[in-house]
Amino acid sequence: MDQNNRFVLDASALIALILQEPGYKVVQGIFENGEALATPIAVAETLGIVRLKRGKPAREVFDGLIGYGLAIVNLIPEDALEIAFIQSQGDIAAQALGTTRKLSMADAACLAVGYRLDLPVIYSDSFWSELKLPRIRLIAFR
Repeated sequence: MDQNNRFVLDASALIALILQEPGYKVVQGIFENGEALATPIAVAETLGIVRLKRGKPAREVFDGLIGYGLAIVNLIPEDALEIAFIQSQGDIAAQALGTTRKLSMADAACLAVGYRLDLPVIYSDSFWSELKLPRIRLIAFR
């Protein structure tokens, strides 16, 4: 598949798609016209939040995502270095903004995979736009 049609999705994008929250049509378009990738951690976060919000069983949601075409990209040992760097950048951004916000491990893993694969990362958390990560292409879906 053309590299220009591949995207790494944050859990927020998957949740928006499943729950048809604002921006879900953008995410739906990625699945229909390209390739959607996510880390196992982002998928796990999605399963937990969808279960909490809608009571849907994790297996049902997981099977639905895989059936819709989601590709799960495993982490590799070297991702640990990038995840640590990304989390430090999140801490720096939070300090500069005077907030206690943090990047979750799922967030940092998603960004690290986007960096490693040189793919854009689809997200919705406005805090991400404050990160100083010029090597990672960020695209807000809402």
